[in-house]
Amino acid sequence: MRGRKGNRFARLLASLLDRPLPPGTRLAGRYELVEPLGMGSYGLSYLARDIGDGTLCVLKTDRLSRRWRRRPPSSLPAEAEALRACRHERVPRLLGLFRERGRWWIAMERKAGPTLESLLIEDAVRFTEAEALAFAWDVALLVKELHSRGYVHRDVRPPNLVLVPPGDGDAAGAGSAFRYGRAHLIDFGLARIIGSEPEKAGADTDVPEEKRLRRECAPRADWYALGHLLLFLLYSSYPGAPGDEPPAGESPDPGWERELELLPQTRRLLKRLLQSERAYESWPALEEDWQAALLASSCGVSSQS
Repeated sequence: MRGRKGNRFARLLASLLDRPLPPGTRLAGRYELVEPLGMGSYGLSYLARDIGDGTLCVLKTDRLSRRWRRRPPSSLPAEAEALRACRHERVPRLLGLFRERGRWWIAMERKAGPTLESLLIEDAVRFTEAEALAFAWDVALLVKELHSRGYVHRDVRPPNLVLVPPGDGDAAGAGSAFRYGRAHLIDFGLARIIGSEPEKAGADTDVPEEKRLRRECAPRADWYALGHLLLFLLYSSYPGAPGDEPPAGESPDPGWERELELLPQTRRLLKRLLQSERAYESWPALEEDWQAALLASSCGVSSQS
């Protein structure tokens, strides 16, 4: 009973401490809050306006309830450093880091557009196998660039990919896979220097395998995430067949290998990205397999592998 009361009290306190600031609030003598954008496990984000030039940007801050719960110190300074080190046209530009109202704040460029998650779930956009491979490969190239800067993102997921229309003459934005724009990667809150120590799981040592793989401070964490991203895109055109029963004696949850009709090259790529077969150890090996899958899907034929 004490545990239930404690949980209720924690939720009540969080609702009070983490209440969004009202529109019109001014911060750092430069930014004016327009509206809240969302609240995650660790922080809150706002759409804001630069008072000087009127441009819109995003402000991100910690949840005050984390301090009451004795959570680790703010990760926002580390996130700001990651944004600074990973500066790229498809990554939000860091505008500033400051302390106000007893907590850290990051100001960053606003990436305007729908997320990949909303595009696929709310708008029911469908990708063919060839389009899924091309789109995810474009994200992989961005991830590769981040790795060359010494950082692993560790949170490459559909809600963190914003579709921004390509600029004039942007050849990479041509083709049906990019009809809604190119993916820009946001939310560097979990980004870490490659080779650094991952966060400890605390008293709970029963960490799910997927979370462990995603939280490694190594390139394979992002490769694993790219595998799930590719799978997410491929499932966008899966017909489903509600009500169908699996054959007698077979699992009711057969998994993607049975449900998706894919070229052998795509299957091989997915298995290695998802580490159900020998995991990739380098970018050249991953690129070779991805290019083979892209070529096979563009030709509509494949060789058995």
